[in-house]
Amino acid sequence: MDFFRLTMRIISGFLMVYYFVIITSFILSWIRTSTPGILKFKGFINTLTEPY
Repeated sequence: MDFFRLTMRIISGFLMVYYFVIITSFILSWIRTSTPGILKFKGFINTLTEPY
């Protein structure tokens, strides 16, 4: 039972991080900027969420 609970916490943690990345991608897609740091970050987020 303890193994199942630990497994579910790990899966839940991964899903929360993935959803956070997708939400960040949506928010950054609305921002129009030419700052190099933000553009690099937007490119990195886009490569993570490329299938969507």
